[in-house]
Amino acid sequence: MELTPVLAGRLVKKLEATQPYDVVVINADGIIVGASDLRVMGRRHKDACLRMAEYRSRSWNTQLKIPPVKECGSGRCLFVRNQLVGAVGLSGPEAQVAPYLEMAKAIAEMMLEREFDIQSSTIRNASHSQVLMRLLSPHTDQIRLREALASQHIEPDIPRTILLTRFSPLSGGNGGPLFKNALTNVLELFRMRFTFRGDLILPDLEHEAVFVLCADRSHAPAQYEKKLLEICSLILEDARDNYCLAAKVMIGPRCCSLEDYRGQYNQMLEAFQLGERMFPQLPILSGRHLILGNIASYLPSDVKRQIVRHTFQRILDHPQRELYLETLDAYFKNNMNMGETAQKLYIHRNTLQHRLKRIEELTGYCVYQLDDILTLRLAYLFYETAGA
Repeated sequence: MELTPVLAGRLVKKLEATQPYDVVVINADGIIVGASDLRVMGRRHKDACLRMAEYRSRSWNTQLKIPPVKECGSGRCLFVRNQLVGAVGLSGPEAQVAPYLEMAKAIAEMMLEREFDIQSSTIRNASHSQVLMRLLSPHTDQIRLREALASQHIEPDIPRTILLTRFSPLSGGNGGPLFKNALTNVLELFRMRFTFRGDLILPDLEHEAVFVLCADRSHAPAQYEKKLLEICSLILEDARDNYCLAAKVMIGPRCCSLEDYRGQYNQMLEAFQLGERMFPQLPILSGRHLILGNIASYLPSDVKRQIVRHTFQRILDHPQRELYLETLDAYFKNNMNMGETAQKLYIHRNTLQHRLKRIEELTGYCVYQLDDILTLRLAYLFYETAGA
């Protein structure tokens, strides 16, 4: 468990009432997170760091639950369920504070044990929606979050794309009881459309919206994006025909790890508002590349195919077309970083430079000049969305 400043503050108040000395509480990283003297907050406690490092270095001794380190000085390490979580110290000469240290340690560990039980119970009893909200929020304690996800049988490392759908009354206006009732009932629509293993649904009635963490429908990116667009179109039709609701969908980022989800709740809402202002006529928005993505969505398919042919015709006719298109895709996805692109493609940097040079020769556009790279980027985006 994590010794947070809030929990440390409660420990300090409790220990101040049981003995006459100032108290410091140190977390597992050696940082003072609670103290009678607030001026020392945030400092690194060198003695505590050394003591905890000594404990950790002797953790090989499996015969004892706690590593054999002799406690001395004016501090004591704290353990919960045989795990080192921090330390507590009293300000004063060692001989004077010694009679109080063991009592302070016992009280602190008892409080931490109870807090651990409360946290575990909270994790077990958290609802599915609460856990998903924590996943999409700026989470800091990944260990507890993983425990909460496991309690709901949610695997965070399954690749998923975040979708945000917001609703409004079909006839305009601010809505009313009928609109609220329709919002509640429309959740059944999402349960019907998103039935794959790994699909997760988070209703957000406060914003008249539904978040969906949509698991991959295909290993091929182009096919998967096409499938997503089909599902979004069906949701828009069902909302209109069966629930009398106007809807708009934003396709957000693809998340493959716990860190990818961090803060996506607010980011998706902000991007959605921007997309509504910029493209009010589009029912489906692309949040990953808001401007470029929606230009691609707005242009007719025949126009996009014409641009693709003009830009990539010689590549599309080349025997190694897939190789060059894959190279361009990786180059754009890695923000034109040569080292990261080469690493992603499992090739040497010189090989990547040779491929990019051939792409320049085939297209007539330079991959290092702004106007040319913008043309290539748009053409490749059109290639993906037009299915050329």
